[in-house]
Amino acid sequence: MIFFDIDNTLLDYSTTGNTAALYFLDQFKQILPYSAETFLPLWSQITEKYYDQFLMGQISFVEQRRCRVRDVFAGAGISLGDEEADCTIQIYLDAFEVNTTLFGDVLPVLDALKNERLGIISNGEPGHQRHKMDRLGVRDRFEVIAISDEVGTAKPDQAIFHWAASHAGESLEEMCSYW
Repeated sequence: MIFFDIDNTLLDYSTTGNTAALYFLDQFKQILPYSAETFLPLWSQITEKYYDQFLMGQISFVEQRRCRVRDVFAGAGISLGDEEADCTIQIYLDAFEVNTTLFGDVLPVLDALKNERLGIISNGEPGHQRHKMDRLGVRDRFEVIAISDEVGTAKPDQAIFHWAASHAGESLEEMCSYW
């Protein structure tokens, strides 16, 4: 079985995320003190910080989203409650969804592998990750889908790879023989 990741493997996460972040910034340009040049690295740093905390089980998936916008607005001296943070991050999420894009070579590669067994191993929240695959139109191409929050462990922990191998009916050694 051949396994793929979702973000920055199938989904052009960097382009999609940057487009959504700039749209988000534009919606709040009267309030937020950031230029596009300063906002993109800040957004990336904040996203990584809180997503890592989510992956380590320190905060929930929803809370990592709230923390991201709270940090951004704190730079403008504005604090957000839960409901405000949820409404605010939704602007980014809607823009992300509208701009969700596959890398150009994904469909040709998946088509070339149509006779192979394919799977996904990805970190994240299951509903969110599956929704991305649905939005990209590729979910039905994968037989086994291992998503960290569902499996109970995140990459690079070997346990998620063992889980995927087990659900593929292969040993981890058989899977690694492809590499």
